[in-house]
This record gives sequence, C-alpha cells and structure tokens, in this order.
Amino acid sequence: MSIALRNTQRRMQVFNLRHDLYCEASGRCGCSEQTVTTLDENPMSGERRPRSVLRKVPAALTLLALETQEGLHEAVLKVPEIKRAVDGGALRVLTPTPRAQPKTTPTPDPKSKKDKERDTDK
Repeated sequence: MSIALRNTQRRMQVFNLRHDLYCEASGRCGCSEQTVTTLDENPMSGERRPRSVLRKVPAALTLLALETQEGLHEAVLKVPEIKRAVDGGALRVLTPTPRAQPKTTPTPDPKSKKDKERDTDK
C-alpha cells in the first residue's frame, strides 16, 4: 500500500534510503550503480594500476519545505531517520482515502416517433 509523507517544516529534508532497510522491505531495489575508479596495488611488485569497480549508491528521498510526496512505499517508515522525523513531528504520514465513485444519473431515453406523435396530437 502506498502512503504520503508531508514535510511540516519550513526547510528541505533529505533522507538516505539504505539498501538493507528500504530495498529489502519494499521488494525492489531503488539503488543506482556508479562506477568508481580506484588504484589497485600489486603487493609483490608494488605496481599500481587503475581499476573500475561498480558500487551501489542508495536512493534518497528529498522533501522540499511544506511539500507532500505521494505514492511512497510503506518501507520508507523502516528507515530510522524517517522514523525519528515522524516521531519528532517533522514529517506527517498520510494514508490515502479511497475515492468515492461519483453517482451517475441515468439519462432519459430519447422519445420514439410514436411518443412524439402522441405528444403533438394533444
């Protein structure tokens, strides 16, 4: 089920969504992969050479001042920083209410030729 978070403060807030808490709880990974270049040293010869390594970078949730962000997975509430902000009143959790379907009024059927003739005879 999706929820909405409202920032109740007049400043921007950023929360890192850790992989072990958010991604595993939501069932899908929100992390991105970034290529990091490091120096790899051979202990025998002392030779150094660049090596590219793929690292996962956790996603982040950014809420602008007084912003409400909808459609978030409930797993965001498992992140300790978000829990702390909700308990402290900096964030408010909103659950969407099901929208009522508008009632449709039946449209009257157009008059048939017989009805029109009967109305004009009067």
